[in-house]
Amino acid sequence: ATQGTMSSDLQQVSPVEYGLVLGTSPKRMDGTSSIFFEERVKAAALLYMHKKVRYLILSGAHDRQYYNEPMAMYKVLLQLGVPQEALILDEEGDNTLTSIKRAKQSLDLRKLIIVTQRFHGYRALYIGRCSGIDTFVFDAERTSSCMFTWTLVREVLARVKVLLDLHVLRK
Repeated sequence: ATQGTMSSDLQQVSPVEYGLVLGTSPKRMDGTSSIFFEERVKAAALLYMHKKVRYLILSGAHDRQYYNEPMAMYKVLLQLGVPQEALILDEEGDNTLTSIKRAKQSLDLRKLIIVTQRFHGYRALYIGRCSGIDTFVFDAERTSSCMFTWTLVREVLARVKVLLDLHVLRK
């Protein structure tokens, strides 16, 4: 069902107005840089620089004075040459479902490119489709598949949760 709707090849990306960069922590537990964060912001900058999106929605958690995923993405994207006027902050995107629903409601989106890693992209794609958005996932994974055990377990649980949220709880 995802064939033709997810790729890391820019040639396969049709230009749209908005790209949604899903939040992830900029740092790992040990304080080192997160590869997932780095890959997402680089992929988002690439989309913008190649005119595949006009605007980037930076969505993620902002729950403490010193923890703000969208602002961390914003700062790096500015350093990578993306202009301020192309960046939209969504500091209330606490999870994938909320980020996609908020983007749709606030901008009345019909089409959207979501920037995330492949393992996460399947869930994001499903949520986008259930939300009535023509969704394409730009796979930000540039390293060899680095699915850590905890990441895999978390993703399986998150997929179950999104099914409950969408089809049982009707969020």
